Amino acid sequence: MDPPAISLSRKVLCEYDGSYELTKEIRGTVTCTDQGFNFQRGDRPATFYQPEVADVFFAAGQPRTRRIFQRDEKGAIQGFVDRREGHDIRWKKLK
Repeated sequence: MDPPAISLSRKVLCEYDGSYELTKEIRGTVTCTDQGFNFQRGDRPATFYQPEVADVFFAAGQPRTRRIFQRDEKGAIQGFVDRREGHDIRWKKLK
């Protein structure tokens, strides 16, 4: 069962926009929508994520994974953790 999604403004959702890197060869792109964001890795189909709480997103039908965004001391997004069943895989936001 999916958690309930919260509403965030498009302005807030678009703060997550950008390119992210796991390794030099593995990169993905976040693109905001009115209700969440799409994440696309390479030529794979995009996955839609909805906000569960601020900086934490889930994909419908994937209850064991979360995207948890990390911010610096000024509030700028630095990357996210792809949490899969308690294991964290760190992605860095590219400038």
